[in-house]
Amino acid sequence: MLLSQTTRELLRDDPLPDVSLRDLGEHQLKDLDEPERLYQLVAPGLELEFPSLKTAAPAPFAGREGELAEAASEQLARRWGPGRRTLVAATFGAAAVGVAVGVLLTVGGGSTAGASVAANSVGRIDSSSGKVAAAIPVGASPGGVAVGEGAVWVANTDDNNLSRIDPQTNNLRQTIAVGGGPAAVATGAGAVWVTNGLDGTVSRVDPTVNRTVGEPIPVGNGPVGIAYGEGAVWVANSVDGTVSRIDPATSRSTALPAVIGASAVAVGFGRVWVASPAAGIVVALDPGSGTVEEHVSVGGNPDSIAAGAGAIWVANRADGTVSRIDPRPPAHVTIAIPVGRAPDALAAVKDAVWVATSGEESVVRIDPSRNKVAKIVRLANPPQGIAVSTGGVYVAVRSNGVEHRGGNLRITDVAPDFIDPSQSYSQQGWGMLAMTNDGLTGFRRVGGIEGVQLVPDLAVALPTPTDGGKTWTFRLRRGVRYSSGESLEPGDVRRGLERTFEASPASAGRSYYSSIIGTESCRSGKRCDLSRTVVTDPRARTITFHLRAPDGDFLAKLALPFADAVPSGTPTRAGGRGVPATGPYVIAAYRKNRFLKLARNPMFHQWSADAQPDGFPDTLTWDFRGATDSLPEARTVERGDADVAPSLIDPPLTKQALGSLATRYPSQLHLSATAATNYFFLNTRVTPFDDVRVRRAVNYAFDRQALVRLLGLSFAPTCQILPPDFPGFRRTCPYGSGGNAGLDRARRLVRQSGKAGTKVTVWDLTPRATDGQFMVSVLNSIGFRANLETIPLVPDAGRYFTRINDSRTQTQTGFYGWASDFPSDGGYLPPEFSCASFVAASPRSSQDPSEFCDRTVDRLFSRALAAQAANPAAAAALWQRAERAILAQAPVVPTYNQQDVSFVSKRVGNFQYNPQWHVLLDQLWVK
Repeated sequence: MLLSQTTRELLRDDPLPDVSLRDLGEHQLKDLDEPERLYQLVAPGLELEFPSLKTAAPAPFAGREGELAEAASEQLARRWGPGRRTLVAATFGAAAVGVAVGVLLTVGGGSTAGASVAANSVGRIDSSSGKVAAAIPVGASPGGVAVGEGAVWVANTDDNNLSRIDPQTNNLRQTIAVGGGPAAVATGAGAVWVTNGLDGTVSRVDPTVNRTVGEPIPVGNGPVGIAYGEGAVWVANSVDGTVSRIDPATSRSTALPAVIGASAVAVGFGRVWVASPAAGIVVALDPGSGTVEEHVSVGGNPDSIAAGAGAIWVANRADGTVSRIDPRPPAHVTIAIPVGRAPDALAAVKDAVWVATSGEESVVRIDPSRNKVAKIVRLANPPQGIAVSTGGVYVAVRSNGVEHRGGNLRITDVAPDFIDPSQSYSQQGWGMLAMTNDGLTGFRRVGGIEGVQLVPDLAVALPTPTDGGKTWTFRLRRGVRYSSGESLEPGDVRRGLERTFEASPASAGRSYYSSIIGTESCRSGKRCDLSRTVVTDPRARTITFHLRAPDGDFLAKLALPFADAVPSGTPTRAGGRGVPATGPYVIAAYRKNRFLKLARNPMFHQWSADAQPDGFPDTLTWDFRGATDSLPEARTVERGDADVAPSLIDPPLTKQALGSLATRYPSQLHLSATAATNYFFLNTRVTPFDDVRVRRAVNYAFDRQALVRLLGLSFAPTCQILPPDFPGFRRTCPYGSGGNAGLDRARRLVRQSGKAGTKVTVWDLTPRATDGQFMVSVLNSIGFRANLETIPLVPDAGRYFTRINDSRTQTQTGFYGWASDFPSDGGYLPPEFSCASFVAASPRSSQDPSEFCDRTVDRLFSRALAAQAANPAAAAALWQRAERAILAQAPVVPTYNQQDVSFVSKRVGNFQYNPQWHVLLDQLWVK
């Protein structure tokens, strides 16, 4: 029995017991102009294996009007509510007779036009005919587009620059460097405004001189949306859920609480409108007071928003629809219009709404007078940003990568610690496992700040907790099979967690799930049974977690490999090739510390491009090295013996080596921000740092900019503990710029303390001796007698950390750092600076080498953790207060956020750096 796309979508929303579908791909059917995606019904009593279908190959770039119509029928089915099963049954009957059930519908008389637009270009579409009139090459991964100030402006996310296009000649006139990960662009008040998603800033560009003016403007964390109106520039900050209001006269910004996951913003009808993919809502803010006046529920994953044509328009990426909102209070959705898969951006003018649908590789024109699709423009590559002017519609286009599918990607890197998700706790292991296995949730697998967005993976949707945040119920997708051929079942999720608690030696992941009732009785090396508190319903395909207390990070923790699903019969210890895979790749060969090979998983089909996209290489092979030097990795890529060295910071390249690579291979070397802060701890229980005046003196004297100049390109100075792009991050520098500006004050504080002349030993790892020598010079400059002691990274790194964490060694100061497992303030500050991290540790060791304990700070931690589950925006403000309280006590000297260094060969394309999973190896093209 063959089924159509309509049936597949209906089954996804309202599954039938014991029924799944096998995706057979697109087929050109007799007497139909467009190809149709077919699915084989898999149910008890039906045959499974048949000869291949005898259908013609689909025409290239064929149309999808039928799918748009099918989406319309799906919307009708949703409105029918309880009668949906009747519709499903009727669709089964139609599908049994012929597969064209949805194709017979229309999209309201819409026409089709267009032509191919090359990747990394901007296409200009004639708004009347729908034909592509021009294609202008720009930078890598173009995203946001804006029209104004005499030009068309395009933010190139992976090139960190802005393209200026002359709308009269359709020529690229200028390329302007901006900040890290530019995501969106707007024009207004005589300037061009660009959000730098990875920097937490906005660049102001003067169009008369074609360059940025002034310093980047600090805004919230993860700025991804921007708009101008009501006399201000408005920025949606996705990580901390705020909206920043920038005064164009002064370039000063003010943060306003909005909605968690704020990702798109528009200004119109006297209000500011903000869309949240995480919450599935749009909020309306009063532009004067900044207060949230209304909440409007829209579709799944609202990713873009625009004002115009008499309404507010919202693109719902997960639903394939555009919601029309009547802006008059009380604002409400009047209709959801099907437009095709993955609408990513839209622009509204008086007589049209233009929608970029990356899943359809098309631009759709909605007629707002009829609320129907009037035109479809084929592009042959996925569009991203879109803007409209009198000269036409401008759309930024990336590549679908189809022509780059295949080949073997050769990787040189440090070996992973484990290849089993229950035990792996290294960057290399997690990066590999993210391609082979899945959990209920995931981080969106894209480059840039959007990569911190949580999305459903094996779950159908992200649920809302009940019972005061202590009960979470997920519904599992159907049709997912392991590489072993077994079907994914709800109990497999529980088994994945049980194995994490059974792992011996104890898995690092145990602490993440300790809030689940019953885990306290699980012991390393013993069988763990969570069936009473991780409750599964095989018929409903649900998994319900019962927690002892609310956990605001629970969804993020379920996205880590420790919570990956495995077949329910999987033993505690996996075999030599790990556990069965659900992702696009499976471990084909592995020799510990020597070699790893991933090959395509024959059972994989893409269920979510956001959570687990299909990969481009056919195989990925690793040649592992020791952790003694990164330079040989770079040389291997330089010679052409490897395609990518994904991380050259373990240990870091020297300033000279990195500078040489940057000069000779500027297009092949990539620097990317990481969620890690390095610092020197000051032991608050050992002289001279048991006096807060001394600790503050060191901070006043420490010149971070000077240290970074010594170290090289891959270091960004910081005055604080939390890394950028964390919800609680707010730029601050309480002790100033350091160096000569702070020396007098620092020396005065040391004299007041009576500690001048004290001998101080600074501890560091040998590869980072430059850091230690700099610290010695700072201490000597303010009145101490300092010297440096180093321990080699290999094989003695363990001895170094044992020493500085052992309270008996009385270590005064030394190099330290903290990298986050996922973007969480609660996973960053308390493990280092709570009293529990010092007091609760054994007498011999601690995770807090500063031995800092402040009960006032602990109370802030408790309040922030409690608020995180119920009110993330309020929690972010509490984390900010907690960080500032710690900095006031100065138990550490923050130095820099280290950037990741990746080096690729000339035959590699489509580089993307994800804040969570780092280089997306499966998305690289091997030319």
